Amino acid sequence: MAAKKWIYEVKYTDGEEYAYTAPDGKLKSKKLPTVRVEAENRLNAVVAAAQKWGVGWTGVARGVECEIIGPAKKKGDKNE
Repeated sequence: MAAKKWIYEVKYTDGEEYAYTAPDGKLKSKKLPTVRVEAENRLNAVVAAAQKWGVGWTGVARGVECEIIGPAKKKGDKNE
């Protein structure tokens, strides 16, 4: 049986911009907007948000807040 999925709102709160080292060795930064993702738990929500942002999840994991918005809709669920 698959674990229940939730809709998480993930927000980067550790400063105004996320700073990281690009593959070419240069220090770069970018703003990370608040995103909503479907996940089974907080860790998977952080990983999904990092993928949307295009950054590594380990770099943002401690600097995000995750809030459960509600249960994710199942495919074919008529209760919308």
